[in-house]
Amino acid sequence: MIGHLIDGRRVEGESAFEAPGPEGVHAWARASERDAARALAALEPGAPPSERLLIEAAGLVADDAAWSEVIAGTLLGDPAAALPERLGTVPAVRRQSGHRGSPTVTLLGAHWTDGAGELGRRLLGALASGAAVLVLSDQRLPDAADVWADALLDAGLPERRLALLHGADPRAVARLAGAPERARITVDDPDAAAAVRAAAGERRWALDWPRGRARRAGEAGCETPRAAVRSAFGRETLGGLLPGRTTVLEVPEREHAGWVEALVPEVDRLLERGGRRREPIPPIDTALRRRFEAAVRRLLEQGATPVAMAERRGEAAFAPALFVNGEPWMEPVKELPCLPLLVVRRVPDEAPVPGRGRARS
Repeated sequence: MIGHLIDGRRVEGESAFEAPGPEGVHAWARASERDAARALAALEPGAPPSERLLIEAAGLVADDAAWSEVIAGTLLGDPAAALPERLGTVPAVRRQSGHRGSPTVTLLGAHWTDGAGELGRRLLGALASGAAVLVLSDQRLPDAADVWADALLDAGLPERRLALLHGADPRAVARLAGAPERARITVDDPDAAAAVRAAAGERRWALDWPRGRARRAGEAGCETPRAAVRSAFGRETLGGLLPGRTTVLEVPEREHAGWVEALVPEVDRLLERGGRRREPIPPIDTALRRRFEAAVRRLLEQGATPVAMAERRGEAAFAPALFVNGEPWMEPVKELPCLPLLVVRRVPDEAPVPGRGRARS
């Protein structure tokens, strides 16, 4: 069993779950409220670690190929595949303040869409502020957090500055009397965020979830139909699952017919391999597939039209799907989910360009 890290030591849990790890599937300790209380009691903020220490830790992660093979094998089905930058690029170390005010204990809830790249950026920023950090790994991809914890302690980070729990429920941690006042937690969707916020009460916890973006046909990154499809379903979006991907494409009235005519074969090309329709991206869990199916149903019920979509046994396959006739009141158009969906919305020729700040960073 791969245990939690508390006070610099591995601690086995009372129960376990299975998830990918180095050299195959492993049993990982599942955190209890007792584990969470023990981890919080062991943390002690202080002076920010040296820039040299953080650089050394980042170098250890960059030099360790095992974690990238785990992530690529889990998400892409091929341990040797190149990862999107968000998931696989170790961040440069920058001196910054992750939190205003005096050093504190903070909670950092990882999400599988952070991989080791985005998680490292957040974790290094929090430590550079002087905070002591409790990291909750995402049990679908716990190795992304585990490799950072090992590297930071190996680089000399004081043991009481960092703790790591696997399989912890953020709501259970929120209910503890000694839970931190500050946290940044990424969850799957707005409903999950509401549940954690209710448990956290008055604590100043920042909660977010993966979201896409509404973009205008012709703007940077969407200059052509092919570029727009790439921004929705390309490698850097993990087939449409990562934050920042294009979810809604707004096309001016006078260009609408031409853009749709060009978009359809581009999406069809993604779906055709060896003459067979396929699911190019393995869903990380069954809930993700269910959210996709629900979003497709809502689009159909609310009047959007599928013009390129793979089907399996009469249902939409978990693969890139293109809809037209999107409207701003439709739920998947408003919510901008990170799912393999691209919804085209016709707009007046002089309509304002959609806002830029809607993607989670």
